[in-house]
Amino acid sequence: MYGVELFTGEPDRPYSVLGQVAAKQDDGNIEDVNSVLIEQATRLGADGIINLSYDRKVSMMSWKQLRATGTAVKFESDDYDCPVCAERIKRTAKKCRFCGTDL
Repeated sequence: MYGVELFTGEPDRPYSVLGQVAAKQDDGNIEDVNSVLIEQATRLGADGIINLSYDRKVSMMSWKQLRATGTAVKFESDDYDCPVCAERIKRTAKKCRFCGTDL
């Protein structure tokens, strides 16, 4: 939709936390709740929402209100510049493949 990924748990890549997002819908439509969360995360500059959880309030007559909360995050790149030669290398590298420097 906006390029924001949704995760119910923790992603397997590094990220920086930007803030909390929350939404509530009286009709209980999950797509609408997710749209509100994504809009909030986009305004924060996020490209992901992690630890997403949903809570539904139930009445005797129907499903009532759907609440959703999550943490807006910005994913970090897997690459960075070597401090010696400035070539792009993997964050998990132990040695630069270009200049041979131990990291």
